[in-house]
Amino acid sequence: MSAVQRNPPGEYLRRVLGCAFLAPDILEAMLDGHQPANLTLKKLTRRLPLDWAEQRIQLGFPAAARGHRIEPARHIGMWL
Repeated sequence: MSAVQRNPPGEYLRRVLGCAFLAPDILEAMLDGHQPANLTLKKLTRRLPLDWAEQRIQLGFPAAARGHRIEPARHIGMWL
């Protein structure tokens, strides 16, 4: 079975593009190696809300520091 058969291109794109909508502080923490110990690829690639506060809750990150919170535009809609 080929890789395309195991993981259809649409599913792959949904997972990769979903990472583009992660809260900036979540991305920064992961790049710095400060992600929660229980953060798994499965958790990271499931359908996450666009609301960054909800992302932090679902992925186990602390709330953003007051005054450093940046919220996404509301017109983007849900992920693919």
